[in-house]
Amino acid sequence: MSKNWHELSVGTKTISGGRFLFKAHRPSTEPASIHLKSSGSEIYISFSCEEESQQYPETKAEKIARLSQYGKDELLSMCVGIDRGVVTPFLLSDGKRFDYSQTQKDRLKASERRKKHYQRMMARRIKGSSNWKKAKEKARRCNRYAVYTLDEILPIRPVTQ
Repeated sequence: MSKNWHELSVGTKTISGGRFLFKAHRPSTEPASIHLKSSGSEIYISFSCEEESQQYPETKAEKIARLSQYGKDELLSMCVGIDRGVVTPFLLSDGKRFDYSQTQKDRLKASERRKKHYQRMMARRIKGSSNWKKAKEKARRCNRYAVYTLDEILPIRPVTQ
C-alpha cells in the first residue's frame, strides 16, 4: 500500500463483511468508531477520531477576548452572510450574487428531465417489482447529480448586473 492508501476489513471472525481500500485524506489516530453507508452501488466509509488540538475549541471567555480587540466596523467587514435561494443560488450580504454556469444549468435541466422520465416509468410498473426498483434507482441517481452540483458549486460565477 502507498502512504495514503489503507485497507479496512469489516465483519467478525465467523462472518466476513469484506475488505475495502480507502484513501486517507489526512493523517489521523485510530478511529473511535467506523460508519459504513451504502448508497446504490457506492459505499461510503466515515471515521470518528479523537484529535489532539491545543488551539480549539476556544472557551467563551477566549472568544470574547479575541473578538473584543476589533471595532464594530472591522467585525462587520469580516462577516459575510450567505442566502441560498431558488432564482439566485447564492446571494451575499454585501450584495454580490453568484449563479451557476450555463453548462451547470444545462446539466441540471437534463438531469431533472431524466428524473421525471424514470419517475413516469416507476408509475407504470408494479410497485416493489424488480423493474420498479431499477427505475427508482435511476431516478435516485439523477437526483444525486443535482445534490452534488448544489453542494460542490466551486466554479460559481458572479452575476453581472
